[in-house]
Amino acid sequence: DLPKYRVWQDGELKEERDDVADLWDDSMQAFLIGCSFTWEDLLAAAGLTPRHVEEGKNVPMFDTSIDLKGVGPFGGRMVVSMRPYRPEEVQAVRDLTAA
Repeated sequence: DLPKYRVWQDGELKEERDDVADLWDDSMQAFLIGCSFTWEDLLAAAGLTPRHVEEGKNVPMFDTSIDLKGVGPFGGRMVVSMRPYRPEEVQAVRDLTAA
């Protein structure tokens, strides 16, 4: 599901690998950093280009008051993005981005 994994040790990038299962032990914590930019080309190919792309701007992002569960130096509040679509386009956008 991911093209590569970056292995960091003591704050330094040690290697990139296709698989990290052999490195895992029960003392570790995993997290994913997702990005909605992944969908923009897919939406555009379906004729649903996000407005901010058409305008050459960054996606609207909003800080929320929802605290995330912190681990070590990682934590903060949830940030959400918004893309305006017409009501009749919402189902198609949902279907494209649900996978």
